[in-house]
Amino acid sequence: MRWLLTLLFCVFALPSWATVRTVSLSWQPDPSWQVAAGGTYLDLPVESITASRRLAIRFFNGVDEIGTVWDDPDNRSVNISVDMGASPIAHIRGQAVAYECGPWKASTAFAQGDLVCNGAFFPSTKFSMVATTAGTTGAVEPEWPAKHSFRLALAKTISASAAVNNGDGTVGIPVIGHPYFAGQAVVISGSGNYNGTHILPDQSLGGANVVVITASFVAETFAGTESISIANSSVVDNGNGTVSLPCPGGSFGAGQDVTVDGTTNYDGTYTLGVQADPDWLTIPATYVAEQITGGYAIDTTVADGSVVWTFTDATPDLVVLESEPTRRIIGRATGTGQLRHSGTRFTVGHGP
Repeated sequence: MRWLLTLLFCVFALPSWATVRTVSLSWQPDPSWQVAAGGTYLDLPVESITASRRLAIRFFNGVDEIGTVWDDPDNRSVNISVDMGASPIAHIRGQAVAYECGPWKASTAFAQGDLVCNGAFFPSTKFSMVATTAGTTGAVEPEWPAKHSFRLALAKTISASAAVNNGDGTVGIPVIGHPYFAGQAVVISGSGNYNGTHILPDQSLGGANVVVITASFVAETFAGTESISIANSSVVDNGNGTVSLPCPGGSFGAGQDVTVDGTTNYDGTYTLGVQADPDWLTIPATYVAEQITGGYAIDTTVADGSVVWTFTDATPDLVVLESEPTRRIIGRATGTGQLRHSGTRFTVGHGP
């Protein structure tokens, strides 16, 4: 038996000089898909159990994944940014994906061990919520812990580009997608002229991809190996069987179960005691000196009615079915600025 996904791709006309183009992708469901609780499901056997599995749609440009969304019966379209590269041609593939997780349903009783796919809008092949306390959910879907994740030390690599003289006693340091803001202390290392700790001034001159520091300008083109990170990123030994990790803006509280990942010595799940500073995460642990350069911390539990959900790293992955992906050229940029499309109707099927 085969279920078919027909994808109808609609392409907007865009300027020919842009290498990244936005296309609107839409698709039609197979008749075997089932609509329930605002989502789409497919009955699939897994071992000895046949159950409804939630469906998502993945999009690829060649081999690069460019987007994944849950199939929404009320809105089967999505805008995707497509990198056309040096050759202005987009090869779009569509793929249907079924997940092991069940849906979240208001006021539904869940047994201990029941799985729910993480989040309402962003499918995950790896993470889910598992009911660790049986009971009945509330009326509103809870905010899943994935939305509380953050970088510990906010370390970034300086881009291989030139420093910019702003002409006002400040210098622009190229850092793609940096998370820093005015008043923070950052450390630059590896550069020829700007190493050291800098208290950041107003960042409006820099935007999303340039960090503005107060410094005398010296011309320098970075190699792309230099780094910038939050100052004071060393783990602190509190001397009482706890240590504190730099977590700007974390604001965790006593009693929460928090999972730390990405460190050398402190990965794991901890039940928190008193938290004295919202920008530091204090955990019960044996002190080992370490500079935190990345990773995340996340509150792993969510109370929902009488159910307690625990965020979990699934093993194996939660995907139980992936369709055979299609591969078609959807457009070629022309000298007139049009993105001409071809082969706009696709059929993607999978076997049982």
